Amino acid sequence: MSNSKKRPMGQIAAEIRDSIGLSQEEFGSRMGKSQQTVSRLEQKKEFTEEEFQDVLESLEVTRDFFERWQGNPRSFTINNYQNHGQGGYVNNNFVNPMEELLKQFEELKAVYKEQIEFFKELLKGKDADIAALQARIDKLETLIIEKDQQIKDLLAKLNNTK
Repeated sequence: MSNSKKRPMGQIAAEIRDSIGLSQEEFGSRMGKSQQTVSRLEQKKEFTEEEFQDVLESLEVTRDFFERWQGNPRSFTINNYQNHGQGGYVNNNFVNPMEELLKQFEELKAVYKEQIEFFKELLKGKDADIAALQARIDKLETLIIEKDQQIKDLLAKLNNTK
């Protein structure tokens, strides 16, 4: 998996790991790997797709977050220059990685809540359908019992007429 800025992916992973307060051992534990494996991973220039996915999941960051990381362990910059008069443009948008993680978490939580509500609505409709089907089944079972009784009565009459 190549990084468009050609910064070593292992270095970026190490910076993000460090910025969220994880040791190599803790990071390795999240990945199911040893501290030594994490150390080797953090020395790599590029990751395989599988390694990249493991790193993203273990750091709990998105691909976009990882790729935009600027190397400051306390914050990264979103390029948004604003005119401050007399031709002076200043980039004053710094984002704390933890705030970015919290924002992503909240967005993910909102998506999950939407999915839960969707499935609840599906189940509500199914509950009504199931109840209607059960009522039909009950009615058919009652009809079968009635018809069975009618058949027995008819057979009894036929046997009595012989």
